[in-house]
Amino acid sequence: MNNVADHSQAHGHVMTQYYSTNKKVQFAIADRGVGFLSNLKLKYSDIYTEGEAIFKALEKGVTATPEKMYGSEKNAGFGLYAMLEILKETKGSFVIISNDTLVRYKSDNYDVKKLDKAWKGVVVAFEFDEAQINFSMDDFNRNYLWGNIDEDEDYF
Repeated sequence: MNNVADHSQAHGHVMTQYYSTNKKVQFAIADRGVGFLSNLKLKYSDIYTEGEAIFKALEKGVTATPEKMYGSEKNAGFGLYAMLEILKETKGSFVIISNDTLVRYKSDNYDVKKLDKAWKGVVVAFEFDEAQINFSMDDFNRNYLWGNIDEDEDYF
């Protein structure tokens, strides 16, 4: 949700749903902002499409956050990466729409589509099965977020 405030230049809307019968968790956030490409192309000159920008944003440590926002960008660039790692671990799925491009992840496969009618802004929606969570938050942090970080670096 910080990404909406930090990057979209618009207001966002959030929806969460928990289905207790089948133990599914769904989360969606949407804004009518500028999209992924507009921000990421300012820091990564080799990105030319919304699809490329979405895939770049899913990489560990990638952010378009200007340094002035947090005093350091070391605590930025982990949200979408962490989401994807959780979804991989829990056999979840997501859809990300940025303006004219939709990227879908399900069962370790990605599908990229150009939309006939563009959505101005971003939609990030994901779902996972609670029964598939078989790790603690400490395990997750160690294995996915901080496992390869230089011990001399202070991230928080």
